[in-house]
Amino acid sequence: MSEELTYAFTKEDIKEVINFCKSYHLEETKKGAGRTGSGPRGFGGEIDAFGPGKLREIGISKIISKLSGKDCLIDNEIYSNYKVGQNVNADIIKIKDNNIERDPNLYVEIKPFFQNDEWYGMRADQIESIERKHRDKLNNTYLIYGEILYDDKKNRKERDFLGAFLKSVLVDENYSFEEFSNITDIKCKIHYAFSLKDLKSLGHLYPKETIIPETRFRIAKQIFNKSGKLWKGKRKIKHISGEKNIKANTLPNGKVLDYGKFKFNGKAILIVDNKNKHKQYLFFEDKSILENKYFGTFKFQKGEAVSFNIRNKLEGFQGSNVKGIDDWWISRNRLDQLIDEGKFKKIHTIMKDIATKI
Repeated sequence: MSEELTYAFTKEDIKEVINFCKSYHLEETKKGAGRTGSGPRGFGGEIDAFGPGKLREIGISKIISKLSGKDCLIDNEIYSNYKVGQNVNADIIKIKDNNIERDPNLYVEIKPFFQNDEWYGMRADQIESIERKHRDKLNNTYLIYGEILYDDKKNRKERDFLGAFLKSVLVDENYSFEEFSNITDIKCKIHYAFSLKDLKSLGHLYPKETIIPETRFRIAKQIFNKSGKLWKGKRKIKHISGEKNIKANTLPNGKVLDYGKFKFNGKAILIVDNKNKHKQYLFFEDKSILENKYFGTFKFQKGEAVSFNIRNKLEGFQGSNVKGIDDWWISRNRLDQLIDEGKFKKIHTIMKDIATKI
């Protein structure tokens, strides 16, 4: 674990989170409704809902403070519901430099990182608000992605920051919270950071009323049997060899969207499903590459096979199967490749830049 971009939380940090959640809970305009509309959310539910985000803000601000030698202060004010709609403050609102408070030179947006993330970016309306109210910082806006993790061998349920806090403050022979993690084992680690300028130049706008595409091809099984013949229900369409432009159908309707257009280089067989002509497969007869500007580059070995379709991550979920808002996004696979190509700065480099400029 990179120590430079990792912060170990203290009891005081957890107290700050609990106090923020308490103030939120007691704010009269907050109705405490759960996201699913399943009824009122109590104090514990609000700790679960808002605690990890506040913990992440503290962790990332502390890391920047360590890198910069300046105190980075986060926004702990509780806004009324009306003011929330008007608020476009950055997550780091003040810098204490030689005991003198000033406004930060950068607009920092702190975002969650999870190991299974596929997309990174920002809502289009957030960007428009920054452009409207913080135009002076438009070219100095950064998104920083941090993970809350536990550096211990506890299980998922035992890794709970409220349990860790109670373990540290309640000393009573009638109560035991020893099962939970220690506060000092809870850490924040920064994984990605990039500028809004880079997001808009190398990412893409994904408008509302469209799908959220999966960013990787699913492995296809049962294409050829042991005798080398296609499984029943599948048929060859054509052989593809050399450099070609090919298109992946979107399921279930078969539409070809812009991010379904790929450059191919290699040797493969295009196969379809007899029952659903929109279902396509690629069987690679030699080393091959698929790439486009949305998802990046994918490399395949001889004998591998994939489902060659664009699939909607929202398909099968309750409610609408299309996006409700406009987003500027970049896929994780594409981002990693842009970092390797030097088009996005490596994480240690950009964090030092942020620490210097802030």
